[in-house]
Amino acid sequence: GHWLFFVRAYHTASDKVVQDIYQSEYLGNGEWSRPSRLSKAINTAGKEENPVLHADGKTLYFASDGHPGMGGMDLYVSRMQPDGTWSEAVNLGYPINSSGDENSLQVFPDGRTALFATDREHAGDLDLWQFTLPESGAADEITLWRGEVIESASGLPVSAVVQVLNPEGENIGQQTSDAEDGQFTLSFPANQPVILQVEQPGYVFFSKSYDATVALDAFVQIPLDELQIGSVFILKDVRFDRSSAALDTLFQPDLEQLARTLLTSDLRIRIVGHTDGEGSAQTNQQLSEERARSVVKYLHSLGISMDRMESQGMGERSPIETNETPEGRARNRRTEIEVID
Repeated sequence: GHWLFFVRAYHTASDKVVQDIYQSEYLGNGEWSRPSRLSKAINTAGKEENPVLHADGKTLYFASDGHPGMGGMDLYVSRMQPDGTWSEAVNLGYPINSSGDENSLQVFPDGRTALFATDREHAGDLDLWQFTLPESGAADEITLWRGEVIESASGLPVSAVVQVLNPEGENIGQQTSDAEDGQFTLSFPANQPVILQVEQPGYVFFSKSYDATVALDAFVQIPLDELQIGSVFILKDVRFDRSSAALDTLFQPDLEQLARTLLTSDLRIRIVGHTDGEGSAQTNQQLSEERARSVVKYLHSLGISMDRMESQGMGERSPIETNETPEGRARNRRTEIEVID
């Protein structure tokens, strides 16, 4: 994640111990921002401890004996507001809290199921309890993906940037896969279409769209091909207006990823447009040529020199599937990239 929450203890002038929650933002390159103390909406003159930010990125749970409660340490929730501040802490209430101590709340990816520690039965030790959060205390459901990035030819692990984008192109989850085993874990809001992108200099980037129903705890294996002269790969998500060479300019994830790849190398490429077998061969040939040229122009607008690109249209002449089914025709309508120099 991008945020670190921790507790700092200090003594007051009267030698009372106070514990407050602080936050620090990850700035990249191993650096963190200067820690800042959370506001009085969360911190009190008492003790706050065990801060946990749910994977939805906006729901903070913690324990405190300084807010109005039921006795001892109680569990509270606060939510990040659009302006970056935190809402007033809300006591999770009975039967979650008791006259004893509750702390160490952990909320599952579904946002409702949770575990916490309590001494409520006065046995002298803490026990783990499980419960379902009320709607007022629930977090947003998130999808949890685990996976690994490997090199296609050797099967060896690859350290690469893995990110998840929402339909608007916003980054909603990112991690670098581990250099030792290639593994990563990502969490992001559930119930929406997403695009998974993986890139590392020297390799053909990976990009794939997923629907909103990907199961929790899915495991994704991502093979990367070495990027070299002669490499040929398909851009799976280049978006054109229907029966047109005009690109949908709102968001082009594959083309933006291709541009980033080209900006870190000196390779030259050929963009090849293909159509399905619907319509006349002449019309399809013209459409494929125009679409390939549109891709060149778009990449040029992203900073790629024109002398590093050429275009070609193949029309309907090189199908990779049958044109007798909608699924086959969809695969035949494609944009290929050939590394030529």
